[in-house]
Amino acid sequence: MDKKSMSRFVAMLNGGPVVWGLKKQASTSLSSTEAEFITLMSATQELIWLRGLLSSINHLFCTAIPLLIDNQKAISLIKNRLSSKHSKYIELYYYFICEKFADGIIAAKYISTDEQLANNLTKTLTSIKFNKLVEGLSFT
Repeated sequence: MDKKSMSRFVAMLNGGPVVWGLKKQASTSLSSTEAEFITLMSATQELIWLRGLLSSINHLFCTAIPLLIDNQKAISLIKNRLSSKHSKYIELYYYFICEKFADGIIAAKYISTDEQLANNLTKTLTSIKFNKLVEGLSFT
């Protein structure tokens, strides 16, 4: 067993999932914030692709796409362009995401871990939490 984190995300449109991803990260992260930024990079790339696809069929976005993040340190780094001892290890991911935030492509918003729909993809959950997250994904 290794200590590599799992990247997972779900993109919702009109109350239903349209894009999702699950992948073991290529390297071991040195902090939860680093692991979060690796996941955010993948999610942001997918959101940019989805935005382009929807724009091609005349579904235009007037506002930034909300990126729901359950790591407050990551949100703080994105919104304030703060540097920390951990951010130097995630520089490429950090600047890419901050650039998309500054350009108004994404909006970093906090969501509690218990409400994070993507947790259904990899985490061991009680049946109550699992069912609640499945309902949130509108699969039922």
